[in-house]
Amino acid sequence: MVIHNVEQRSLEWHELRRAKVTGTKFKQLLSKTSIELVYELIAEAATGIEDDEDGYVSAAMLWGAEMEPLACLAYEGITGHKVKHAGFISHDQLDWFGLSPDGYVELEDGSIIGIEIKAPNTKRHVKTIVENKVPTDSKANWRPQVMMWFLLDDKVKQVDFVCYDERYTDKKCHIISIKREDVLDEIDEMKEKLYKFRETWLITKNKAK
Repeated sequence: MVIHNVEQRSLEWHELRRAKVTGTKFKQLLSKTSIELVYELIAEAATGIEDDEDGYVSAAMLWGAEMEPLACLAYEGITGHKVKHAGFISHDQLDWFGLSPDGYVELEDGSIIGIEIKAPNTKRHVKTIVENKVPTDSKANWRPQVMMWFLLDDKVKQVDFVCYDERYTDKKCHIISIKREDVLDEIDEMKEKLYKFRETWLITKNKAK
């Protein structure tokens, strides 16, 4: 994988992710409306304008941004790992595929732990702790963002989903670790969908000329 040390939300960051399948878009790639994403990416490449560049930031998004540094500190305290940061990470061969990481850990053996942080409302936080699984419902389907790490690089041997809520003092930070060896079939299925999507993307791009 290729690590780009730029500031997230900067002009350089927007340039890096434009017309690419990113973490926020990967969920749609896996859905029945993936063709709409194809149209969006073709439009972004042609105009240089991102579909989500209207600048809208919800209260939940602001809360999540504020909580992310605290979640990282809590994660480091629990695991003993040192979290590294980057603006954007792209696939070393598929330059149209990448994500903006919440953090990652490089282990001594060269393997990588990807980190996905969410700071939901307290009800969702409690539910995540009790069920001990990454939410996949219609309001919070975060598993695709987690799984995308495995498709990004074979060196990613584990992804840690970090659910954090500063208000829930009984357990502010809950970590769910997903190991590559346990989800090999799911990874293969997603890879197949990824390459089929790319094929559709290129065919549609030619039709649009």
